[in-house]
Amino acid sequence: MAETLEKLYALYEQKMYRLAYTIVHNVEQAEDIVQESFIKIFSHIDKLKNVENIQTKRWIMNVVKNEAIDHYRRNRRHLNLNDAVKAEPKEMKNDNVDDRLKQMIREDYIQMIFDKLSTNEKKVLRYRLVYQLSTAETAEVLAISEEAVRQRFSRAKQKAKEIMGGKNND
Repeated sequence: MAETLEKLYALYEQKMYRLAYTIVHNVEQAEDIVQESFIKIFSHIDKLKNVENIQTKRWIMNVVKNEAIDHYRRNRRHLNLNDAVKAEPKEMKNDNVDDRLKQMIREDYIQMIFDKLSTNEKKVLRYRLVYQLSTAETAEVLAISEEAVRQRFSRAKQKAKEIMGGKNND
């Protein structure tokens, strides 16, 4: 069992850290997330047959992703009220859809758009724009191909652009 854990650590620790960091953008929190994820993984280590197969990797990355998202959500709930009061909406000067979506996310207007998107489109937008995962990282987390991520991302951006009221905002 100790040998399996060492092998898991050697194979996945850096990947786990990178995924956690892309979600929380904080070194200490990413390290905590990796540690908490290893604790969860350890409780199921007896069920792992091959630590190097793709199913194991997906499962491990899913554990990290869920732990990081939970951590991210907990942090958002603890935002300082003074920061929220000080934050004033900025004038929307957007030349392209990506920038406009990022601004809407920061200002919590994205929910209106998300309500009109499919579950798959929401996931891709969230991972690509909110958590700032690359296409490859998003594909790995969602267990789909990179091409599928690109297609879903493109469709979601197109729908979002239409919802935001324009076809001239490329």
